[in-house]
Amino acid sequence: MPITITLSGSDAVNSPLTSAGRRPGLRHDQWQPANLQYTPDANVSGLDHIRFTVGNGTSTSAAADVGIRILPSSSDVSGPTIQWVAPEAGVTSTWPCWWRGPTPRAATTIPPVHAQFSEAVDAATVNAQTVIVTDATGKVFKTDVRYDGASDQMQLMLREEPVVGRTYAVTITGGVKDLRGNPMAADYTWNFRIAGVGEAGGQPKVFLPMVGR
Repeated sequence: MPITITLSGSDAVNSPLTSAGRRPGLRHDQWQPANLQYTPDANVSGLDHIRFTVGNGTSTSAAADVGIRILPSSSDVSGPTIQWVAPEAGVTSTWPCWWRGPTPRAATTIPPVHAQFSEAVDAATVNAQTVIVTDATGKVFKTDVRYDGASDQMQLMLREEPVVGRTYAVTITGGVKDLRGNPMAADYTWNFRIAGVGEAGGQPKVFLPMVGR
């Protein structure tokens, strides 16, 4: 369904302004005047945004963003898919193993593991029961799992110290559902390995203490 978006701005002396903008990453439409008739592409949902500037003929403003959430169609029967993950599947991670907290036993690792969904999902379905980390022995790791609705990304942080040189598997199960209640068609699993200290590409561990007052 198309919507009308009014782009506006002002300067110190209320000069007449013109506006220009584009949709980064999708198409580079230029438009004048300030009123935009926005129509999403067919069969898409999730986040879009418009970046625009205003000018008075002498100077141009910094760019501003308008965020747009496109809800799935009522006829949508397809569940979300995974577009990319980090660390990538099958790689040896060269990230340092950083800890945030007073000790490794009461901390989480950063940076976290990420997965990008193809559309907005129900945040309540993205949790430690639907996103599981295991090692080669099948041990399930304690994790903090979060969903970022602004980017449609899953973010996961380990609450146990990983072992360097060991391979870990992350599984996102069909329990994850989109906003229409459609589940993922199948579990999505990928593996990555933690590089050891002294190994090519490996990094030392760094501990970040927590100071209370």
